[in-house]
Amino acid sequence: MALTQISPSPAALVALVTVSILLYKLLQIGRRPKGMPPGPPTIPIAGNLHQLPKKDVHVKLREWAEQYGDIYSIMLGNQRMVVLNSPQVVKDLIDQRSNNYSSRPEMYVGQTLISGGYRLVLMQYDEGWRLARKMIHNLLNIKTAVEYIPFQELELRQMLADMVKKPNAYHDHVRRYSTSLVTSFTFGWRSLAFNDPDVKAIYEGFEEFAVASNISASILDYFPVLRIMPDWMNPSKRRGKELHQAELALYKSYMLKVKQRAEKGVIPKSFCDTMFKLQEKHGFTDDWASYVSGTLLEAGSDTTASIFLSFAVAMLNFPHVQKKGKSFLFLPCPGLRLTSRQPKKKSTVS
Repeated sequence: MALTQISPSPAALVALVTVSILLYKLLQIGRRPKGMPPGPPTIPIAGNLHQLPKKDVHVKLREWAEQYGDIYSIMLGNQRMVVLNSPQVVKDLIDQRSNNYSSRPEMYVGQTLISGGYRLVLMQYDEGWRLARKMIHNLLNIKTAVEYIPFQELELRQMLADMVKKPNAYHDHVRRYSTSLVTSFTFGWRSLAFNDPDVKAIYEGFEEFAVASNISASILDYFPVLRIMPDWMNPSKRRGKELHQAELALYKSYMLKVKQRAEKGVIPKSFCDTMFKLQEKHGFTDDWASYVSGTLLEAGSDTTASIFLSFAVAMLNFPHVQKKGKSFLFLPCPGLRLTSRQPKKKSTVS
């Protein structure tokens, strides 16, 4: 029986080549491109995603820093990430070369889904970012900051009084202090108690955002092809949109409350009051304005509280430093008398 030679058809050859190219491109996902800083070995498609824990990601990043140095890179699916691990490197790149690095990478989950494209700290370097930065700079420059000293002294006195009454709730007292300080100069009202529904909603929103945009949870950032899936098949996408609606409603309620009170002349001058005048000039939307004021709330309340609490932990771990700092305080302020606007020490440790 004669053997018949089977030759593939042109269509089969085209299909084979196409599949080979697609397979090759698929296997390139997750690989570290040439020219990137060194880092941990990657695997196809996932890159280094499989090595990241679901929580305490910073611990793993620190472990890699000890192995790969001050600058290293990791691959999160198709996304590249460069990790900086020393103050000097951060200063050299982010500060002194800010023209090269002042923008942000695309953050689909954190910015597009959860923030509607409005969150200032995740914005790309564009006209919207520059306008928001200019407004916030006018609020937070050195000359204007002096006007906030009475607010700081008032909130600090309440925090100390709260500490005496309920010392075990110190965490809530610190967060109330920082939140009230920000709401005072941003919206024109104080936050008198941490169990206030508005204050609790702020911190619940922070936690929801942190979980949803966590480096180990943002799979839509690392594999953009998944974004085309409908919401009912994509719980991350659906949850991100739900968080945005809740967050926008909260921030907009604060801003509109200020606008209504300002029209009646019953609220002190605030950042929002100034922003409304600029809104008439530049024509930006209420949603955009809500997120600009919300950014101040996020940055001022949670960050300030974290610094306070971190300092408390440091003093508990280094009591000899606490003792030395206390001796400095009692020189201008003997006994338990509270003073105001004393010359501050540059650091606890001289």
